[in-house]
Amino acid sequence: MSNYEAEAIISAGTAIGQQKILRPEGEPTKQFLIVPEGYKAQEIDVERLYEAPYRNKGTVEVATVDSFLRFVERELVPETTVCFADQESSEFKAIVNYSGGGNEPGWSDRIVVLSLKRTTAWGRWSNNDEVKMNQLAFADFIEANMADVSEPDAATIIEMIKQLKVHRKAEFTSVVDPRTGFTNLTFNEQTSGETLKGNIEFFGRFVLGLAPYRGSDKYKVDAWLRFNINEQNKLLVYYSMINADLVEEHAFAVEREKVLAGMIELKVPVFDV
Repeated sequence: MSNYEAEAIISAGTAIGQQKILRPEGEPTKQFLIVPEGYKAQEIDVERLYEAPYRNKGTVEVATVDSFLRFVERELVPETTVCFADQESSEFKAIVNYSGGGNEPGWSDRIVVLSLKRTTAWGRWSNNDEVKMNQLAFADFIEANMADVSEPDAATIIEMIKQLKVHRKAEFTSVVDPRTGFTNLTFNEQTSGETLKGNIEFFGRFVLGLAPYRGSDKYKVDAWLRFNINEQNKLLVYYSMINADLVEEHAFAVEREKVLAGMIELKVPVFDV
């Protein structure tokens, strides 16, 4: 449809409906539509009558800082774009038409959003933080995610997994060595009609190497290995991550610096919310 045809349709619709839009003098605050008796008002998306929209609208979501900066640059309207950084939601939001320049209002309907995505590994460890498991389930968990453990060495971890699986039916008591943080577990286990007694020593503290967000660097995250013996003398094992929230805050701050550096080049202000 040509522009001429579109304008003809609009003019015809206005003439037939005898519609008049009254605007008060001064700054417009409200619009009034007067519809003659026997007619009805009908909303028409005039923009759809043309071959292309007047301008870009809507929200676009991207996954990386690089994509965020490149898309903002692509859509940028100088002196009208602002960026908001929200640490709580791990999100950056650039509004391309926030203002019309200076103090003039804008439509604020063209938005680019970067939501930092947590890595799968970070999600697994943080979701299971301080979750008590039976020894077999815990051994399976550590075995499946052993690549994320940077300390102690693999041989020590494998030995712990082996001991947990071998003595899964034992009854336990425990003693913690305050000097080393190691836990010495004493167990009794019925095997082939005989009572087997022994000790198992585990490391008390270990170190994870995890990237909180996709594309971010890996961080060292300390964790305590904990044991809990229930009323049936059965062993429950869990871990407690130390200051994981501070690691996330630091990782967000690093990503914010990347966004800030790019926005400075584009002359776009960044506001923390």
